[in-house]
Amino acid sequence: MVSEVITYIGLNCFDLILYQACVLKKLQKKVLIIEDNDKVEQCPFSCMLQLPLGLEAKRDIITYRRIDFAFFLPGIEVLNNYDTVFVSAGLTKPPYQGSTNKEVYVTDLFIQNIEAVKRIMSESLCTRRTLVIRNNVFSYLNLDLLSAEMDGLLDKTETVIIDMNENDQFNALLCQNVQSLKFKLLSGTMKKYLLDELKKLCPEATKREIHNAYKAASRGGGT
Repeated sequence: MVSEVITYIGLNCFDLILYQACVLKKLQKKVLIIEDNDKVEQCPFSCMLQLPLGLEAKRDIITYRRIDFAFFLPGIEVLNNYDTVFVSAGLTKPPYQGSTNKEVYVTDLFIQNIEAVKRIMSESLCTRRTLVIRNNVFSYLNLDLLSAEMDGLLDKTETVIIDMNENDQFNALLCQNVQSLKFKLLSGTMKKYLLDELKKLCPEATKREIHNAYKAASRGGGT
């Protein structure tokens, strides 16, 4: 039975989801990534995949490097076949409410994106939520000011800042365009975020096991 269904809402979620999925596979977890977008051709994950002959993107699960992808919303009977399910929901509509037990809101510092996140967050019934800020201004961000900007919708202790980094951007581009699934030399803030999330998803794993799985997954190749 699925232990976590985590919905990522906002911009630039692609790499956060993919890297966690790759590490989870190294930890022998069964992972599903759902792209909740009506226009498959605009989905970030569709850029990585070639639809196998005989499969339909809106109906069939697609397996790539031992990670399953769905471009539709499967029922609970399908979700229960996985240990962890990630949902990439974007900013265009309310998040997938099927069995979501955690929401991660991701935004940069552009006002229109922050306002879109606030709107969706205010409509959501999920009580477990985290805000991830992709810092695109190369400067220190004050968490107290960010919390105030979110109108009290989220506590600053549940806010994570990932600073802009060229290696992070380069790795994300490689994954989409070259299908390498490598993520070497990520920034310190990105790596810390990933390891913290993985520890929550695999509480039974030791710190060494998670670090070894992360290191192996970051090299790419078969997961």
